[in-house]
Amino acid sequence: MTIHKQTNADTARTQRITAALIKSLVPPPKGNRIFYDDDLTGFGIRITSTGQKAFVLNYRLNGKEYRPTIGKYPEWTVTAARKRVQEWRQQIDRGENPLEKKREERAAPTVRDLYDRFHHTHLQGRSKAYRKDQERDWKVWILPALGDKKLKDLTHEDCVQLHQDRTAKAPVAANRMIASFRKALNKAKTWQWLQYNPVEGLQLNREEPRERYLTPDEIRRLFDELQAREGNGAADAIKFIALTGCRKGEALQTLFTDFNAELTEWTKPARITKQRKRHRIPLPLEVTELLQRRREIDDFHPFLGTSGRPLLDVKNVWQSVRQSADIRDVTVHDLRHSIATYLASNGTSLETIGAVLGHSQVQTTRRYAHIYQDRLATELQRYSNAIKEITSSSSD
Repeated sequence: MTIHKQTNADTARTQRITAALIKSLVPPPKGNRIFYDDDLTGFGIRITSTGQKAFVLNYRLNGKEYRPTIGKYPEWTVTAARKRVQEWRQQIDRGENPLEKKREERAAPTVRDLYDRFHHTHLQGRSKAYRKDQERDWKVWILPALGDKKLKDLTHEDCVQLHQDRTAKAPVAANRMIASFRKALNKAKTWQWLQYNPVEGLQLNREEPRERYLTPDEIRRLFDELQAREGNGAADAIKFIALTGCRKGEALQTLFTDFNAELTEWTKPARITKQRKRHRIPLPLEVTELLQRRREIDDFHPFLGTSGRPLLDVKNVWQSVRQSADIRDVTVHDLRHSIATYLASNGTSLETIGAVLGHSQVQTTRRYAHIYQDRLATELQRYSNAIKEITSSSSD
């Protein structure tokens, strides 16, 4: 065996590195020893005084000597280590430094790094409810499945599997989760963390819009129950939602400073609207009277709970109200659909309905187009019948 002087090693020997050789190695009294392979240049097995063994590669590039660790033995087999050295030798021959590539690999951002940056740059300015939904998707689904994965290694198949796993529980929520993931990955592209977005091309689940709205009889029963609870903050908030078509969050987060002095006009501030834009609507007399009663209780927060603090939700009272009114399948958000459906069925234009609801895009309001068209068809048929009656009488 030929002995070579090596940096930071007591001795270095050359011999074909095999599993049998590695098992026969005896730890040095102190420091470490490296035994080099007699066939693959620079490929070695290092053993320390504590008996730890690891594969290394010794090489020189641009006048500097490097000796990176490939991996510990026996976690790494001789065959796997030898293959890695051959790959690294090819890089060295091309003038590339495998140690620098290894460092870059370690520093490459992961999906968890993406979440951290996306959370701070994108989610911080959004509403509390929006952040809560987004954080739940990331912390419950995305990060447990893909958090440690390097972004550069993320594949379309990874995204498809994530979507399928979420779909098994909630198909619509799976679409929302992927939308958030897509947005974050697009940000990663602008940060030059990614070359392409692996979510692109993913087929989403079919979504059927919810069509539940209250019938006139259900509306009567609902308002009877709300009237019986007049003065209760949650009941008054529900009535406010039913009469204005606003979102629940808009009602619970608004302040009396958002209304004009006469309480006949409501200017929703951008901080509470889904579109993050101001939205101004006139208020019907019933809403003005409701707000007047609420202002006598507190002149800052319209809707307080029984504890005297601003309401965060109306869930408990709503459960009681809809059970008593026998509308158990109706959600608070369905009250918003109901006002839009009523307006459409009475010939109100889709543009006006969108203005009432605060839709920023007409496509959002088009879900009520069939109701509007039904109204038009009825009116046209009535006109046609009148023409037929006129022409029939004239021919007689």
